Amino acid sequence: EHAGGDGGEEKKEDHRIAWFEKRISAGIPKLKPAIAAKFLKSDEFIKSVERFCDGGRVLVVQEKLGGDLTASTTHATVLKKALMFYKVSDDSVTEANVQSIVCCQEVGPSCVDLMLHVTREVYAPLLTRKGTVHGLSEIVVKEMQESLNRLISGSQVVVGKMMGKTLLPLPPEDSYANLEKAAYSKESIHALESAVIIWTGQIKAILNAESETPLLRGENPGPDAELSFWNSKAQNLNMVRRQLVDTKISKVTKVLEKARSSYFPAFSR
Repeated sequence: EHAGGDGGEEKKEDHRIAWFEKRISAGIPKLKPAIAAKFLKSDEFIKSVERFCDGGRVLVVQEKLGGDLTASTTHATVLKKALMFYKVSDDSVTEANVQSIVCCQEVGPSCVDLMLHVTREVYAPLLTRKGTVHGLSEIVVKEMQESLNRLISGSQVVVGKMMGKTLLPLPPEDSYANLEKAAYSKESIHALESAVIIWTGQIKAILNAESETPLLRGENPGPDAELSFWNSKAQNLNMVRRQLVDTKISKVTKVLEKARSSYFPAFSR
């Protein structure tokens, strides 16, 4: 029986659902039409959108390994590719404000990698353009650049830890690319010395790591764990050594040497 017949009431179309459908269809264009149509009409999708709109913080729609789609209102592990919807305010999402308060971003298995790439390749160059910082004081611009540099450095460290390696975060390239200019720039020297402080902490952490740590936690590791620990430590130190003799870090040390920085002697030992 037709819902709009006698005694029935036709269900009003939810334009919020339609808005999400358009974004998902555009964001995952290679998806098979049959799979997309089935998912976008499913209770799983509709209820997930409603939960997100009525108070959720995030909505993640992603492809599963088998090719199907799944929706979640929690920070789910991304296996292939996902679209993450989030709000820019705490307001409930309505048909009137959905376009203004909901943002969509494509993410991959490693969100930190993506964030690092976007921050370094998009946001950092923007801060060097005159039009971007027009009207801002020099102090504000400097603080913004330093904050962004700290975010990039921290992200590089996290990416290394996720790989089980120690990655030495590089300072901004313009702080060491030109030897003569950088050696007489207080901002460049500050950026390079800040990087050296981070490297020193990372190297000390490797050297101070002890194989008996699991024992102190009440665990009972066998001989294989001991061998694995020393093998991992040796690989980590060798990787750090390769980075320290890399061309870019060599340029950093040359700038510090020319500037007669108190941090240079550590590299000459």
